Amino acid sequence: MKKTLQLFFIAIVTVLSCTPEKTTFQVVRHSSMSFNYDSSSTWKAKTYDISPPTQAVVYPADPLIPGTLYNRYTLQAFGVDDKNRNLQIVMVFDTKEQKVFTGEYKTAYTGDKGLKEVQVYDMDNASLAFYQMYDNAFSTLKITKQSTSERLIAGTFQIMLRDARDTTRKMTITSGTLTDVSY
Repeated sequence: MKKTLQLFFIAIVTVLSCTPEKTTFQVVRHSSMSFNYDSSSTWKAKTYDISPPTQAVVYPADPLIPGTLYNRYTLQAFGVDDKNRNLQIVMVFDTKEQKVFTGEYKTAYTGDKGLKEVQVYDMDNASLAFYQMYDNAFSTLKITKQSTSERLIAGTFQIMLRDARDTTRKMTITSGTLTDVSY
C-alpha cells in the first residue's frame, strides 16, 4: 500500500511539474524596392524612406474650379544598378485619405489620388544627371496591398522620365516593385 501511495504521489508530481511547450514564431519581412530601366538595366534600393505627410493643394487647369486638399507623401530611395551606378529615386504622391495608400496614382489626378512628381538622380555622374517625369507621359504607381497594423505597403510602378537639361534623353522605368516597404 505504501508503495502504491508513493507511485501515486510521484505520478501527480510528474503531471503537475510538466509544462506545455510553447512554440513561438516571428514573421521576418524583407523589404525591397527595384525597377528595370531603358530595357537593359536593373536597379535595387539599398535604403529608402517615406516621409510623414504634408498638406498640399492641387489646383485643376480650370481656374473656376477650386483646389483640392491632399496628404502628400514622399518616397525617397538610394540604390545601385547592375552597372554599379548609384541612383536616387524620389516619388511624390498625393492621397485624400491620410494613411490609406491602396489604389492607383497617375499624373492626371483622380478625385482621391495623384502622382505629383518622380525624379531620378545619377549620383555618380559629374553633372548629376537629373531625370524627371513629364506631362502627358504614361506614368503610374499602383499600391496593391497595405497592412495598417505592420505599416507596410506593396505595389508596382512604371514611369517615363526625361533629362532635365536635354529633353531628348529619356529614361523609361518598367517592372518597378515595392515589397513590404514600411511607412
